Amino acid sequence: MNIHYKSSDDAHLRSMLVDRLRPMMAPNGTAGRYAHGNRLFSYCSIDKERFKAIELPCPLIGIMLRGLKEVWLGDTMHLFEPGTVFVLPGGVSMDVVNIPAGPSSSYESLLLEVPALPVGMAPLTGDEKTGFRDRDRQFRVPLDADLVETLIHAATTIGSEALGEAVKAVRLMEVLTLLRPLAAARPLFETALPDEVAWLVGSAPSEAWTVERVADHL
Repeated sequence: MNIHYKSSDDAHLRSMLVDRLRPMMAPNGTAGRYAHGNRLFSYCSIDKERFKAIELPCPLIGIMLRGLKEVWLGDTMHLFEPGTVFVLPGGVSMDVVNIPAGPSSSYESLLLEVPALPVGMAPLTGDEKTGFRDRDRQFRVPLDADLVETLIHAATTIGSEALGEAVKAVRLMEVLTLLRPLAAARPLFETALPDEVAWLVGSAPSEAWTVERVADHL
């Protein structure tokens, strides 16, 4: 069995995330799913839960708020503690274990589903996708101050009823722009071949596209 543990280098940033997002936690640790905005929700459990061989319908960005989460891919276990940012892929079989913080506490995470990339955000194409295997997946997102602040702004904006969808789309685009270079975020930018072709042609509609030119680009 392989186990991927955390690094303590980002402890301050993880603590900042939890503190700033605390208002989005479930009231009094009440179990359930709580919607905060379009595809943004928190999930709280007061009992240890194990989900066997689940496949998410689309990738999601998650932030641990309380307790621990184990994600098993084959015989490799990834352990996430409060403040961890992670990306889970869609359509990949995984075992997931949610562990409350203690007998009188709960498990809780904040989750944002990303079923499609925003208009103008490029999918992974060509060389970006080569040499990648499922067993090499890294779910944990390395933190820096810019990403933490951007995640906080995005979560609070998407969860606000006073702000319009255009502003919320901009905040999501900011998060995805910072995540794009990171290996852990690859599932957010993986698309089917027809979608890649559509994006490529749409990005340069004046080009004289042929099958050969599309193939060279992809």
